[in-house]
Amino acid sequence: MYNDQNIKEIMGDVDRHTVKINQLVDDVIDFEELDSYISKVEDKLKNNDMLSDSELEKITLRLPIYIYFAIEKLETIGIKNDLGKLIKQEKYSQSYTKEEGTIKDKENKAELSSLDEEIVEKAYYRAYKKLKGKE
Repeated sequence: MYNDQNIKEIMGDVDRHTVKINQLVDDVIDFEELDSYISKVEDKLKNNDMLSDSELEKITLRLPIYIYFAIEKLETIGIKNDLGKLIKQEKYSQSYTKEEGTIKDKENKAELSSLDEEIVEKAYYRAYKKLKGKE
């Protein structure tokens, strides 16, 4: 029916690749300052710490600034995602036209040759979605 050991190996491969892709996504977003600030505010709220008027004022002033820069970064990532799609499609098309054989053979070879470009496109897409979720 199915091989338990093989399934576990595949799941391990997925986990290892997930770590790499997540690192790529985090490198693309690179918004540690916002995450750090939000974590500090969250910690104060979780601990029921009283926030002074000046702390509330700082939070109220800083958050829109962080959001402004996050939206700007989001647009840049969106552009990179679009370009990643184009580059992947170009690589696929070039490979497809060079290959010989049946249509299915050409499609398979073209997909394999554009796998790295596919990963880059997916990383930008995931980065876009991850940052959009922070809005």
